[in-house]
Amino acid sequence: MVVQNPQHTYRKDGIYYYCRRVPKDLLIRYDEERIVMSLRTKSITAARRSAAAITSRLDGRFVVKAWQGCDHDDRGFCLRENRLFQSNKCSLIKIILMPF
Repeated sequence: MVVQNPQHTYRKDGIYYYCRRVPKDLLIRYDEERIVMSLRTKSITAARRSAAAITSRLDGRFVVKAWQGCDHDDRGFCLRENRLFQSNKCSLIKIILMPF
């Protein structure tokens, strides 16, 4: 039976590692194009749990950095060279921050 690694992980010498690419529009804000870190576990269950938590935190950071990195008009909409923001992350944060 083949067991599939959790998303954004790989195994090396029995230890699970987390690996994720930095979105293209945020590469100027990071030193590397990949984020790689050891999950310090040999357990697939622990690796799955840790990878999900790290993914969640990184998604939040990517959205915030994308929001901070673009120009906004007076309504808070993101403008980038007179076109829509490429990754739509600004639209996502606009929806999250929009009052009801």
